[in-house]
Amino acid sequence: MFQEAYKKAYDSKVPSGDLLQKIEEQRFCNKHEVWAIFKSVVATLAVLFICGGVATPILAREFPFAYRIVEKYAPGLAEYVLPQELSSSINGIKMQVEAIHVEEKNAEVLVSFTDEPGFDYIHGEVDMYDSYNLTCYSGESNVGGCSFLEYDEAEDKAYFKIDLSSWDIFDKGKFRFHVGMLLTNCVEETQVVDLKELDRSPILKEVALNGAGGSLDSRIEKYLGKSIEEPWRHGAQVMQGSYGSTNVDKLEITALGYQDGVLRIQNCRGSFKNADRHMELKLVDEAGNECFCDYGVDWQEKLAGETVSFNEQWFVVSEEELADMQMVAIYFVTDGCIEGDWEVVFEVP
Repeated sequence: MFQEAYKKAYDSKVPSGDLLQKIEEQRFCNKHEVWAIFKSVVATLAVLFICGGVATPILAREFPFAYRIVEKYAPGLAEYVLPQELSSSINGIKMQVEAIHVEEKNAEVLVSFTDEPGFDYIHGEVDMYDSYNLTCYSGESNVGGCSFLEYDEAEDKAYFKIDLSSWDIFDKGKFRFHVGMLLTNCVEETQVVDLKELDRSPILKEVALNGAGGSLDSRIEKYLGKSIEEPWRHGAQVMQGSYGSTNVDKLEITALGYQDGVLRIQNCRGSFKNADRHMELKLVDEAGNECFCDYGVDWQEKLAGETVSFNEQWFVVSEEELADMQMVAIYFVTDGCIEGDWEVVFEVP
């Protein structure tokens, strides 16, 4: 596949038919005219064979949409806007590499996604779900970070800036940028959680943790320790919760408890195979002051043959304080998975 993409990248870079006809018509003109035409042809071919080369700011301004995004969010990439379209269209979505800068072990990439005619997947923020990478002959990116920049409604384009690094130095030359999937539906919803029916004696169970963090308190520490079944992992006592196979594909609060001065809110985040879901919780008093959880724990369980993620957030709060507070939950759901394996092959001089 890489050889085919490599060959296509060069085979497609040919002068236009009009240009070739002009050369043919002028081949018997005087030396001065030949030299003028020759210089024009060389200049044209130089642009055609850049194949991913960088552009100067003057050239970049000929591509106003990408350049506007660069100037606004990543001015350091202004000289690296690509002067030709490097794109891949699969399953109704076109990915385009707009700019790239490679320096030793680090790379910055500006990429966009837009709908092909007849499709309507891109209508706001999308998520590459960490399915992107950059490779060359000498190395492959192994650490990355991605930030959504904006959605341009007029262009129907969603823009991202990606920062990548490798253990090895990226050799200048032929590169391949790949994205495996997109999550095209991003939803944020705020709800008030009813705390009137708190379980004052929740049934607890031991779980092996995938993650934990926050400020430790003696009322929290007693629920933490080593996993009983897997002593090499940290463990915690969490609420039994009420959930089933339907929780594989949704974000939902599955238990509410209050015990020993600790308010517990448990949520099931579903399977992460084709979606990303998480919940932000905060206590808000009558004056509008916000209190976030003191500690949180994450673990996984099997439901309907799928690995499902859970989270419990713990708030150290007295009964009196809790009586004057409201619990607010913000649901963040990114789904609508489109698998595409978009990739472009290009050259950085």
